[in-house]
Amino acid sequence: MEDSSDIWGKVISKYKDAMSGNLGDFIKKCKSSVKGESTGLDVGVRSGSHSDWNKTLTTNIMSYVSKRVRTRTQYESSWRRISRRQNTVKPGDLLMKGKKRKKDQIKVNIAFYIDCSGSMSGCIDNVFDSAIAIGEALKKNFGREASGSNGAISEFEFKTFVFNDRIHPVTWGKRYDASGGTLPFDGIVDYIKKNTNDYLINVIITDAEFDIKKDVVMDMLKEVYGLIQFVTNSPNPVIKSMATASSGKLQYIEADSQFSV
Repeated sequence: MEDSSDIWGKVISKYKDAMSGNLGDFIKKCKSSVKGESTGLDVGVRSGSHSDWNKTLTTNIMSYVSKRVRTRTQYESSWRRISRRQNTVKPGDLLMKGKKRKKDQIKVNIAFYIDCSGSMSGCIDNVFDSAIAIGEALKKNFGREASGSNGAISEFEFKTFVFNDRIHPVTWGKRYDASGGTLPFDGIVDYIKKNTNDYLINVIITDAEFDIKKDVVMDMLKEVYGLIQFVTNSPNPVIKSMATASSGKLQYIEADSQFSV
């Protein structure tokens, strides 16, 4: 098994020039969103060609994190003495009114659920590449918000879970070979409820070759705390309709057959 530090180095090197162009413009919009400017991003599913799935997923995640950072960033009145560099401060001098950020930081935690069933054998490396690249992009874009005690973000946490006929965690940055069958969709969502329900975002990447109990899953979604991003390289009209009916809780993205990145 390849060392995780080598994997990270290769992925970062692969995407380091992608911070310009369309992704560079997107990053600027994310930063604008953090500032609350009108040129920022609106939260929602982005449409585009299937080969743009990785950019669409990144945009959705960045937009959601940006929204949470903005809505959790609150200020309270504070008082400070006049700067000694500007005036001589004496006992009894008036204080200047100002504001400071409340300590209401959020943890940016994202769980990636990656289908490692046998049918994913030809494209699973691309899926792991995408997950790692998204984690790096988040830390790069929101790093300032996570620096110091006054930042809106307390920490970043990324986890990877793989599933075929069962689900289990793997070390972030590690890869896993594809083999076996696939759990039903409700089994995956139930696992999310029990293990990563408090995460901001859960990402499911799969070819969707599983059974779907629509009503059961829709009931489960009501109890899921954060956002679920569902990515498939095989069009699935049932899950697409569920996403439409979920009021934004479940977002559906179609990828090309190889999950190209």
